[in-house]
Amino acid sequence: MDLSVIIITRNEAPRLRFCLASVQAACARAKSEIAAELEVIVVDDASIDETARLCASLSSAITIRHERNARCEGRSASRNRGAREARGRTILFLDGDTVISPSSIVSHLQFHGGTEGIARGEVFNLRQARFLRDPETGEAFEAFSTHNARSDELLKLQWVTDAFHEIERRAEPGIYPGAVSRRLAELELQALRAPDRTHSLWMTASAHNISIPKEVFHDVGGFTESLTMNEHRELALKADIKRGYLVHLLDNSKSYHLCHSHSWRDPLENLSLWEPLFRESYPRNDVRLLPFFWLSVAESKELPRDLFIPTLSDLLERAQGDITPYEEYRAVSPLFSSQSHA
Repeated sequence: MDLSVIIITRNEAPRLRFCLASVQAACARAKSEIAAELEVIVVDDASIDETARLCASLSSAITIRHERNARCEGRSASRNRGAREARGRTILFLDGDTVISPSSIVSHLQFHGGTEGIARGEVFNLRQARFLRDPETGEAFEAFSTHNARSDELLKLQWVTDAFHEIERRAEPGIYPGAVSRRLAELELQALRAPDRTHSLWMTASAHNISIPKEVFHDVGGFTESLTMNEHRELALKADIKRGYLVHLLDNSKSYHLCHSHSWRDPLENLSLWEPLFRESYPRNDVRLLPFFWLSVAESKELPRDLFIPTLSDLLERAQGDITPYEEYRAVSPLFSSQSHA
């Protein structure tokens, strides 16, 4: 089998309906254009909504397997379960609240047919969905039960299969709304598109719309299940260290995140969820400088201007030299006060 699409989900059946419609359309195109053998695995992280019924009700020429965790295991463990169940030579990871462009599956398959590496697509967000449990009917999340959806907030399932330009024209760059997410997305794409690039740029790995050969995924140990943030970047870092794999951008693969207002977790405000493991496991300068790059993207007023790292090229250049000023700042700054200074 050529490709296994692994979708993780939890209690988001109305949004998963959009995701699966887009995956079915992209898979049908891949079967038609390049005779690809495909499967879709939905790893249901102990949902208590209608997720199981949705998966069972879908009729498709593509195999859709529903695997439900008995209890909530988290994103990394759910992805790892999907990878263990996968029969495809390549695995493509998606989230249940994302929609992919019709050419996405073909793009990932063509890349892995001739190139070694990790492939990621461009990532956009659909911010108008942020208050809506069901972006088509306008049903709001319980926390926003008084929200009355406007017509311009609604999305139609039919657009996913028959009028994808309607999805595209409503989207904004970046996985989340806002200037910082947009700026980060632009800087990542700039670095990935740089000519004659030799650096891994593991830090540009995306949380979804990312594919890797199954053998390599298992060889590097899959996702670290204790990580609840930046696990995708750590996977790319492991593949860089062990296999010399670069992250590559696929211009013809695009994903669209159906935002929800409680989804954003700022890695700078949640350093304890990822930075101690990164610093202990990977004592490299590029790892140690990553929070400073993000602080620079956010135009932090607390970070001294001489420590700003405006681009990923600057990060890689500074990682080749002495980073003592950064470590000294980290040791005394309240921004890092709850972290280990090892």
